[in-house]
Amino acid sequence: MRRFGSSSIIRIIEYLCKYNNVNNMLTKVIEFYAKYGELIILDTGDFLIFDQNISYYIWILSGKLHLSKSAKNSKLINLVFLKSNDRLILYNSTNLIYQIKAFEQCHILILNSYLIPKLVTIYPLKSFFILKGITSYCDKIQAFSRIYFPRNVSYRIIILLLLLVKYFGYNSISGIEISLSISQDNIAQIVGTTRVTVTRIFNILQRKKCIEINSNKITIKNLIYLATILHIKNL
Repeated sequence: MRRFGSSSIIRIIEYLCKYNNVNNMLTKVIEFYAKYGELIILDTGDFLIFDQNISYYIWILSGKLHLSKSAKNSKLINLVFLKSNDRLILYNSTNLIYQIKAFEQCHILILNSYLIPKLVTIYPLKSFFILKGITSYCDKIQAFSRIYFPRNVSYRIIILLLLLVKYFGYNSISGIEISLSISQDNIAQIVGTTRVTVTRIFNILQRKKCIEINSNKITIKNLIYLATILHIKNL
């Protein structure tokens, strides 16, 4: 994990804005973050823990990460997967711990939430941008919570795969590729089972030519069949 001063932040922001085709107004908002916030770069496997009674506004400039939470001295619970340009507010308390873990190199801007009114005052047109980001985050939280509706682990894995298709999938010659490198250990932890069970279910899906796995990269070969499995009693 690397932290940067304001001058380094501006240079990195200028590069990211140019790379991601960010407009001028958005660039000025990001520069506000550079002045009042903190830029952190997480490499693959790095993580941040928020365990203080402080609320943060977080903006993911680039990369993909996994957000989870727990009560102190208890297991982490999956909340959501996030990617570039997602924004969220972590309402912290002394009883909760949040963890952000990077799937790949991530650039994250962190701002103390009490500064949001000041940001809106300086850039009133961007209040919609902030609200839209928070709304999108809440929608994703709700979507990923569906993983835990069924008790059947097979169904949980399939719902997770469908969510990964929705938020991280793109069309290719091979099928729908998921642009997120996620291990079977990670999947087991998220759905609440063992790696052996995940491997067994993945082997069944591969035999049915429904998915293909190569070096933690998942390709969906038959999306329609994958979705219909949720209505099949036995997998």
